[in-house]
Amino acid sequence: MKILVVDDDQDICELISKMVYPRAADIAYSLDEAKKKIDENFYDIIICDLVFPKGTGVDLLKYKNEVSLDSIFVLLTGYGSGKVAIEALQLGAFDYITKPFKNIELTMCIDKAAESRKALIEQEALKKVISVQKNEGFIYKSKKIDEIVSLAEKVARSEVDIILIEGPTGVGKEVLAKFIHNNSKRNENPFIEINCAALPENLLESELFGHEKGAFTDAKESKRGLFEIASGGTVFLDEIGELASSLQVKLLRVVEDKSFMRVGGLRKITTDVRIIAATNKSLDEEVKNQNFRNDLYYRLKVISFYLPPLIDRKEDIKALLEYYMQYYSKFFHKNVEKISSEAMEVFMEYNWPGNIRELKNVIERIVLLEEENTIALRHIPVEMMTLPEILEKTSLFSGNKELDKRSIEPLEEVENRHIRHVLSAFNNNKTQTAQALGISRKTLWDKIRKYELKVK
Repeated sequence: MKILVVDDDQDICELISKMVYPRAADIAYSLDEAKKKIDENFYDIIICDLVFPKGTGVDLLKYKNEVSLDSIFVLLTGYGSGKVAIEALQLGAFDYITKPFKNIELTMCIDKAAESRKALIEQEALKKVISVQKNEGFIYKSKKIDEIVSLAEKVARSEVDIILIEGPTGVGKEVLAKFIHNNSKRNENPFIEINCAALPENLLESELFGHEKGAFTDAKESKRGLFEIASGGTVFLDEIGELASSLQVKLLRVVEDKSFMRVGGLRKITTDVRIIAATNKSLDEEVKNQNFRNDLYYRLKVISFYLPPLIDRKEDIKALLEYYMQYYSKFFHKNVEKISSEAMEVFMEYNWPGNIRELKNVIERIVLLEEENTIALRHIPVEMMTLPEILEKTSLFSGNKELDKRSIEPLEEVENRHIRHVLSAFNNNKTQTAQALGISRKTLWDKIRKYELKVK
């Protein structure tokens, strides 16, 4: 989170800069300097004095509203400036603090502003998710994916209502399912997704088929299931290979005659849904091992897609890297414009076991934490750089100015320092730190104890 402090009093600027640490803070001693900085950078929070030799903080607030509407503005006023403060609030200022202020008062205001900015970012993210739902597609250059997309467009426009998508974790099976729905005649109706591995059998049955009042202890009211709610649209069943055998029987009935009964119900309910099932397991092997019904498998298999891992379509990696670099640069209000040739070589050599999901997370973390406009070797997560297939590329490391002696430090020292850095960046918020590092909270706590890190 980046903050701009604007005041012609150097002592005040330095005091506030210390108070906002470890958040990054820039200083401007005049309104003209502040406007220039706002033009060149995005600031999450702007803290500005009211009185300047030329102009007022309200003038800067008006300018901010024109060029950086999402920045949160806090005004510092003197006693007797009540009318001006009210004007500032009417113009969209987040709050005002009266001089001379108490440190705790300003600190609390900054914390509230930071929380407000965080909430605004989350709202923007939600809006973006909603806005792209009808246009979601693929970022690719490979012939393999081009052929899949061409077939998906044909299937989407057809009357086919049972589709199977296979492929390893993170390759974009859900994206393909949404692509088919959005390019079909059903696109004005619901697209409902559920992970078959995420819920216990009894709850999953209720979610899929609904239940009648009194069907079980907590069934105080009748409830429609997803197959009923999504009629006319699409139901996406992720991790279909995890579906319990008893539910496989009920799903087969929906597949065959579009009918089912609610839990505890006696009335047959019909539905008009397109079912798209996805799995990272080999259903063929599951059938052989008697873990999946062969009659259901062959009904699902009529129209099927296989999305290959990134390792089998390396020409897509560069396109995906550049897309997500631009996406997160814009999202986090950064200016990351390119990837160095050395960093790109590492990305191309890496096997990406987590596929597109892992690539997306890596780029999100780099863009979030770094302030430079080029992604370089030193920005790549240490766990990627220390893999044998990457270390064997000695040409990347010998005499390379991007790397310093840290590149040959023991892995534990690099990991220790990196975790401390990320914790600091997120003000010791363990949940956000774990997400940025791509690990669970439990794993993060294990590493905190291992390295005896001091956190609040």
